[in-house]
Amino acid sequence: MQVGIIVDVEPGIHGGIATALRSLITALGKLEGPETYVLIVENQRQVDWLSPLAANQRFEMRPASSGNPVRDVLRGVKKVANKALGRDGRVGWPEVPISDGWLESLGLDVLHQPTQGFIYCAIPTVYNPHDLQHLHYPQFFDLSDLTWRETIYRAACRTSHAIIVNSQWIKDDVVAQFAVNPDKVQIIPEAAPTQLLADVSNEDKAATRAKYTLPERYIFYPNNTWPHKNHLRLFEAMAWLRDEKGVTVPLVSTGARHEPSRETLDARVRELGLENQVQFLGLSPMRNCGQSTRWPAVLSCRASSKPTACRSSRPGPKASRWPVPMSPPCRNRSVMPASCSTRWTRGTWPASSNASSRTTRCAQT
Repeated sequence: MQVGIIVDVEPGIHGGIATALRSLITALGKLEGPETYVLIVENQRQVDWLSPLAANQRFEMRPASSGNPVRDVLRGVKKVANKALGRDGRVGWPEVPISDGWLESLGLDVLHQPTQGFIYCAIPTVYNPHDLQHLHYPQFFDLSDLTWRETIYRAACRTSHAIIVNSQWIKDDVVAQFAVNPDKVQIIPEAAPTQLLADVSNEDKAATRAKYTLPERYIFYPNNTWPHKNHLRLFEAMAWLRDEKGVTVPLVSTGARHEPSRETLDARVRELGLENQVQFLGLSPMRNCGQSTRWPAVLSCRASSKPTACRSSRPGPKASRWPVPMSPPCRNRSVMPASCSTRWTRGTWPASSNASSRTTRCAQT
């Protein structure tokens, strides 16, 4: 059996989706069986990111041309027009891409589309919607993103042969929102990506701590600085603890800096006087890993915090393997109650900065 996997994300741009995809491909490479996994990529950067491969995996580079001259000319005209108008290509009501036949030419038995993107094709398809946060928290998206997600997600869920989600809560949400048959929605929890990483020596830990001048105890927050990751609320909680309780909580954060949010975050750090408490380390420099999930082992953090506002489909997979307390990622109305063990979850992330600071303080004790 030949299983195709669409790779349309890259580390440093797409956050947790990229982490989940790399973990999936790494794990599939360890399986023994007759299956061959065909990784369908768009550029050499993705090849470098996902190499070295296992014996049961190979790459196929998607062609830049569709093989249809008329279609290519029309796409080119549309791209030029959008650029001239300052648009990003997601204008008007979006259309679901349709395969031009190249995917079918690979001889695949099944196609796994593990990210938000989707392509109509003649191959039996498995789709991962991950979460429907755009329906529950639309304030984090502009109009073009909302229409794109609503169009793609709905079409993908209704036409795929199978849908994979991370929890019963997400399954119920997908069934309710898109009116799909519950029998084709399969619950397969994602494992912590850190399970696939080698142990780090004490010498490496000490060298990393010295290189970045890390404190002995701190809150670790591995997330891109997108608005729904809620860094602002975390800053406010840290300031409240310092001013009202006399407790100074350092924060170490990794992940890509989302440029539209960067100025806002930097300004808030200055307003609250947190310059000496907050460290943004950016993406993990450990290129053999390619993402920040390696950092908890390297940094030997004291606590991991997840105050993100969205209904994440992956409630703390990076932290669920670590023997540290963790602030939960969502509020009461979320996937958390159905997905998280009280062994490492201490309540829900509240709406006020005063209350959220209590959760942050709890994680430090």
